[in-house]
Parts: sequence; structure tokens; C-alpha cells
Amino acid sequence: MLFEGERKLKESIKHYFKTVNQSFVIFEINKSGYTYCILVKANGNFELEYYKFNSSYNEEYFFEKTDRGFAPISFEKIVATLLLKTQSKPEQLKADELYDRVYSKKADNKPVVLTTDKITRVGKSHSNSFTKIYHLLLKSSDIDEPKFKEALTIAANVSEETLQVFANNTNRKVEKLRETELEVKNLRGILEEFKFLKKANDDYNAINRLCAELKNTFIQQFNKETKDIATQLNYDSDLMRGIRTIQTKLSTTFRTQYTEQKQNEIKFATLAEGEEKNLKKHNAELDLIDQYKKGSLPYDGLLNDLSRLKEENTNLLSELQKIQKEKLTANQLQTEIGKLETQISQLVKKEKDFDKILGQNISDNIEVKRKLNSILSPKILALNSNKALLKKVTETTDLLKIFDGEIKIDGLEIEPIETIDDVKEFLKTAKKQLGEKQKTLEFVKETTKKEQDQKEVEKQLTEKQQLFEKIECRDLIISERDSVQQLINDYKGKELESKAKAFETEQEIKNVQLLLSGEEKKRDDFKARDRILKEHFDRAKDFDLPLTDAILNKNIDESYTELLKQIGELNKKEHSRFELYVFVNKDLKIDEKDIDRFIQKVQQKIDNIKDLDAIYKDLLQLVYTEFTKPTSDFLDKYNHFQRFITDYNKELADFPVSNITKLSIVASDVQKEIQALTRISKLDNKADLFTTSLEQAESIKALEDKIRENKEIKFTELFQLKISIEIDGVKKPPIDLGKQVESRATDRVLKLFLFLSIIKRLVENAPDNKIVLYIDELGEIGPHNVRQIINYCIKYNFIPIFAAPRQIEGIEKYYVIKKASKKQPLKVDSANVKSIRYKNAKPTVS
Repeated sequence: MLFEGERKLKESIKHYFKTVNQSFVIFEINKSGYTYCILVKANGNFELEYYKFNSSYNEEYFFEKTDRGFAPISFEKIVATLLLKTQSKPEQLKADELYDRVYSKKADNKPVVLTTDKITRVGKSHSNSFTKIYHLLLKSSDIDEPKFKEALTIAANVSEETLQVFANNTNRKVEKLRETELEVKNLRGILEEFKFLKKANDDYNAINRLCAELKNTFIQQFNKETKDIATQLNYDSDLMRGIRTIQTKLSTTFRTQYTEQKQNEIKFATLAEGEEKNLKKHNAELDLIDQYKKGSLPYDGLLNDLSRLKEENTNLLSELQKIQKEKLTANQLQTEIGKLETQISQLVKKEKDFDKILGQNISDNIEVKRKLNSILSPKILALNSNKALLKKVTETTDLLKIFDGEIKIDGLEIEPIETIDDVKEFLKTAKKQLGEKQKTLEFVKETTKKEQDQKEVEKQLTEKQQLFEKIECRDLIISERDSVQQLINDYKGKELESKAKAFETEQEIKNVQLLLSGEEKKRDDFKARDRILKEHFDRAKDFDLPLTDAILNKNIDESYTELLKQIGELNKKEHSRFELYVFVNKDLKIDEKDIDRFIQKVQQKIDNIKDLDAIYKDLLQLVYTEFTKPTSDFLDKYNHFQRFITDYNKELADFPVSNITKLSIVASDVQKEIQALTRISKLDNKADLFTTSLEQAESIKALEDKIRENKEIKFTELFQLKISIEIDGVKKPPIDLGKQVESRATDRVLKLFLFLSIIKRLVENAPDNKIVLYIDELGEIGPHNVRQIINYCIKYNFIPIFAAPRQIEGIEKYYVIKKASKKQPLKVDSANVKSIRYKNAKPTVS
């Protein structure tokens, strides 16, 4: 029972069949009426071969006695021995023959395992539902809820049960059933509102007809009045011609005349204003002249001023002419003075530091010094030799190297070396030049003042001269003043005359404009009326109303005003009618937007309600037959399965494991699935449209949901499995089958019983129809559990084969095999294998 891990088939064969010729597994099949053995061995490719021979098991056929005890016989000798002893050669079973030899539902086929009808085989494979479960006895780690579910459903003979009516099935019958039921329910639910809808529709249609008549009345009168207006506004109508005549008179004759008169008024007023300025000027001059009468003190003072100013002006002009000959300005002199001051500063510094400068100390050789003083710039030569001179020059060449360049200087003229006396002489000369320049600058600054004085004197002289001339011409100025006064009087007279004419013309224009305004108002009134009527027409023509030829006894304004009022009422009626339509059609969902036709269709459906009941009953019977009955049968099988679980749990109680006082399997309903199927199974096929209940509606809703899922329901989807245990009378939480239950030994034995209780239901219960099972690691299970296993195997025809590290009480027969080592591999002979029988052990257990 402990074949764990992921070992491949070939690896397992190598493990259990150490040699090709002397490693076998032999099964004896001994049933009432027949006995034979099947030998299993490995070939050179580590594939299994099966041989059948018609004889009971005899150790002499497979082991031979030697001086040391016994040893296994080779396969060739076994075949020869069997042929000699049984007069028949072992028959090798082909792969397609093996299944029929091992499993069969018929005893006549002499199978190893006589199965029940619950066993199903998949095609021609070597596996079936029995082998699936038996596999889990060998590898209990594979046991989980899905596999245990499968095993239980196989034992209960419901593993193949599925509910397929919902898969790949259309929902049309149920939809039609639902539609018919819903349609009648909806029709009965809207009867009162439908009466209101018909009343609202009648009111709406009456107002709609009135609006149509008002619209037609307005349009007919609109066409007539707009035609009359168009005649009045025609270019050649009396009204439009009169307007154009008045406009022409205003824009040409009157406008030109008035403009000319206003221009003359402005012109003469401007001329008079100009001459008045001249008059003021003449009067001012005469007032001034009258202050300087000949022989008076002011007159004599004026003559003296003229003489003095003429003399001052003559003197200043003479001095300025002298200065202009020098052609020097103050800015030029200031620049030259700045240069001289800089030069003097440099010479003073040079005189002070003469013995320290580079030019005097650059070389001790006078000729070299002279040459270098001729080549280097004064700025370089004036540098402080203490800082600049790193090494004196001792000799020179005619090739001067400067940085990365070279200059040929063989034709250079050598200048004398500057002495301290030369510096002092230069300084003396520069100071002298500076003094002269400064004096000249002072003179130039005085010249600027003299120019300003001359201009002022000349200005005063001109003013006195002009005043003197006016005094001499007093009578002429008086004559000119009188002429200006006369001219002013003439201009003002013409200004007043032009103003009076312009006023008269303005009054005439106003009168004509009043006439034009009256005519234009008539024109504009026609245009405004035409615009308003067209606006009314544009609005009225868009009203979606039925056509009519009826004309009401109303004028155009009355018909339009009443139309708007009635349209408002019509919209209200339409809104309330539409709300009723929406309410009535909310559940009916009739695809009809025209409310009149909608009312006709609904009325027809209401009149035909009784006919729908017969259709409903026929549909209900079809749905019941196709869906409800299979669902009900499926649930009956599920209820039978639950009773099977109850019986199964009772049997488990007979063989307690370890300290577990009570063990049971809980197959709890998958509530959502069970509830849905239960509702479907309760669908009443005798109901009618007038007695449908909430339960019936829920049944149909559940059926619709299942058909919408469009899948078959497997039997294992109806329940979930858990293990319920009580230990020493204390109930533990439900345990998942995929997890270990208590200790490893307890878990092994518990799952062994769970699956043995299933396997025994798959085979015929007969004393000679025994099932062999292999249980490894018996030492870890415990004496109590071993006894329970033995008791279970005796009661239900199992033959257990144990593997244990030591002798365990209760085991009938032992084969004690000496443990292999690296030096001594496993051998099956008398020296390494001993056969022992345990006293008082029950038979068939080894």
C-alpha cells in the first residue's frame, strides 16, 4: 500500500525483478471449479510478461533443494518442469488477452477477479474503474477529494450519471413558456392604466385635429397677407417711389445748399477771428509807442540805449574775431593738458627710479645695452630691473627670436642710450608746455562768456531798434488798425447772413424729413409685419399635424395665437399619453411606436387572453417532459447516493482505527446546485395562467438559468466530501481528504479502510473471489490496526500480503529474507530466505 514517489515503470520493474531469469511474481487463482496460476516476469527490455499455467502453486516447481537448502529455478527449467508435471506448457498471455483473463463479470470466463456490473472499462485499455481505485491502495498520497468522489460514485453505481438536458439545448420552449406567462400577467396588470391611455389618446387626437385646422387657417391667411405686403414693398409701388423722391431731394438739393451755407458761416467767422488778433496787435503797439513821445525822458533814454548797445556790440565782435583766428576749443585744450600731465607723471617716476629701470641694467656691455634700448619698447625698458631682470644680456646677434618666431635685425639703426640729463630736459619741456596750454584754456573759457554777452547785447539792440522804428511810423500803424477794424465788421456781417440762410434751409430739411419718416414708417411696418408673419409661419409649418382643408372663422393673429395655445395643450396631452404608453408597454415590450396602432394591438391581446392559456399548458407539458422529469430522476439518484453514504458509514463503524472512536464520510450538498435542481424538479405541469404561484415562477427562473449556463451537470458536482472523526468521544473539525488525518500510520489505515470498503462493492461477494492487496511498512501501523486489517480482510475476502521489518502477531506465514548489502546482493535461497508459520494465526494472512 506504500508505492509512493514518481518512479517510472522501468525503474519499478528493475527494482522488483532483479534478474530476468530468476525473479518472478506468481499468483494462484483457486476458485470453485477451476485453479490456475499466472506468473509475472521481466524480459530483457524490462517489460512485463504474463504466463498462465493450469496448476495450483507448488514450491517444487520454482525452487530446488541443494546441499545448502533451496534455490530458485531458472525460467527455462520452470517451463520444462511444468510441462513434465502438468502435461501442459505455460501459455504467454498477449496484451489484449490479459484484461479479459483478470477481470470479468461472468464466472464462466474464469477471471482472477469476478466483478459486478458497476465496473466499466474505457475502450480497449487495460484499466477500468476497479484499477483506478486499486491504484490508490498502492499510492495513498494521490488520494484527494475528486478521486474519493469518483470512487464513491463508482461504488454507488452513479459514476456515469450526468444531467445533460441543459447542455447544447435551446431556451426557446422555456422562453416561450415564460413569455406566455409573463404576457398574460402583464396584460392583466395594465388593464386600468390601459383605459386611461385610451382616454388620453382620444383627447390627444381631438386637440391634434383642432391644431391642424388652426394651422391651415393661419397658412391660408398668411399666403394672402404676405402677397399684399409684397405689392406695397415692390420697387415701383407709389410708396417706394415717393420715398426715393424725398430721399433724392434731401441728399442733393437741400444737403448741398445747407452745406455751402454752413461753410460760409464758418469761413467768415474764422476770417473775423484772424483779423481781431491783428487788431489787438496794432492796439498793443500803439499803447507802447504812446509811452515814447519825442522830447520825453523815455524817448531820450531809448536813444541813449541804442548808442550804448551799438558800441558794446562792436567791441565784443572785434574781440571774438581775434579768438577765432587761433581755431582752438576748450575740449581740445583739455585733452592736450591731460596728455602732458600723464607724460610729466611718468617722467617724474622715471627720474626718481632711473638707476633701477631695466633699460639701464639690462647689460654691462655698453654696445649690447645700446642695441637692446633701440629694439625694446619704452614700456619694457621702464620696468623695474629688480623684478623683471632674471639674467643680464652679454651678447647679441642679428637674428631676434621672439617666442616661436624669428626677426632679422642686421639693418637696425642703433640709437644713443637715454641719460638722466635727457630725462630732466624732457621733464622741463613738458612742464613749460603744460603751463602755456593751461593759460590758453583760461582765455578760451573767457571767450565763451564773451560770445554769450555779445548775443545778449545784439538781442537788446534789435528790440530797441524795432521800437524806435515803430515810433517813427505811428501814423501808418493807426491807419492799418482802422482798416483791420472795418474788415472785421464786414466779415461778421457776412457770417450772420450765412447763419440765417442755413437756419432757414435746416427748417425746410426737418419738414421734409418728417414727411420721409412717415413714409418710411409705413414701409418698415410692412417689413416688420412680413418678418413677424414669416417667423410665425416658420414655426407653424414645423408643427407635425395631420393635413386638413378646414378653415376656421378666425383672423390670422387669432388663429396663430390659438394654435400656439392648443399646441401647448397638445404637448401636455402627448407627454401624459406617452408616459401612460411607456408604463403600459414597460412589461409588454411591444415593438410599436405608433400609439394608435399600439392600442389596437394591446386591445387585441387582451381580447385573446383565454386563447393563451391552452398554449401555456401545452408548453408547460413539453418543458416538464424535457427538463423537469430528468432533473427529478437525477435528484432521486442523488438521494439514493446519500443513503449509500449512510450504509457506507455504518460499515466503517465496525472497524475502528487507532484512537478514532467514530469515523464517517460527510457528503454535503452543493447548496446552489441542489437548490436550483430542486426548484426545477418542482415545476408543476398542471398549472394554468390564472393560478401561477411564486414557486412556479422560481422553478421557471431556475430552469432558464441552467439552460443559459449551457453545460452538463456531473454527479460529483452535487456534493463535497469531508472526513468527520471523533477521537475519544470528542468531535473534530471536518478534514480534507487531501491532507493527512492524525498520524501517518492512522492516515494510511483510515484511507485503506475507506477504499477497501469501496473495492469490496465492485466484486462479487463469494468466498473464493478473493482480492489480493499488498501492505508495506507494517511495523509502523501498530498491533491494534493490524488486527483490524486482518479481521476486515477475513470478513470481506481480501488476502493481505505484508512487508514488515519483524514478525508481527497474527500473521499466519512469514518469509524472512536476509537484508542485502553492497558485498552480498539479495538472494532467494535457503541461506537467505526462511519460511516461518506463526502459532495461533488465522489462515490466509501472510
